[in-house]
Parts: sequence; C-alpha cells; structure tokens
Amino acid sequence: MGLEHLKIGHTRYRMEYKDLPALYGQIRFDTRCIELADDLAGEETAYGMLHETLHGIWEYRSMPARPREERVVTEFAWGLTAVFRDNPGLLAHLEHLLADPR
Repeated sequence: MGLEHLKIGHTRYRMEYKDLPALYGQIRFDTRCIELADDLAGEETAYGMLHETLHGIWEYRSMPARPREERVVTEFAWGLTAVFRDNPGLLAHLEHLLADPR
C-alpha cells in the first residue's frame, strides 16, 4: 500500500495503514510505529505522512513540548504538501542533491 518503514534520525518507524476514525494518522514513540488512516488518498496521504514525520522530527530534535506543537506541525505539513504538489520535480531534485557525495 505504501512505505513499510520510515527512518527519522536514529529511529526506524514501522508504517501501518489502518482504520483511524477522525484521524489522518498518529505516531507512537513507544512502539516506533507511524499509523496512517487507510482511507486516505493522494494529497491527504502525503499530508498525513508529512504531519507524523514532523512530530517524529520534533521528538528526535528534542524540541520543547508546548501546547502549540500540534498547530506548528499541522501548518508545516500542509505547507510542505502544497510545495511538493506545486513543484513536481522538487523531491527528485532533493534526492539527487542528497545522493551527491560531495
């Protein structure tokens, strides 16, 4: 259906696609699992994956837990989703840059 694993920092998260009423997804730090709703398609799937990835980065980088974390993650995830949608070659270009051994 999609990715089986996602590495964030030093942690490898198992990806699960399941029935999650009223949620796009959730990240479970204790079990190293990212759960995404199995009824999402296209842009919503990208958003959900980016959203949970940003929560993972927040944890990995030891950013302070604040009541605004969810708002920040939500806005960045929707923003990144739009940037990737509107710039079809961007991800491939970033992958190329990351693979460059320089």
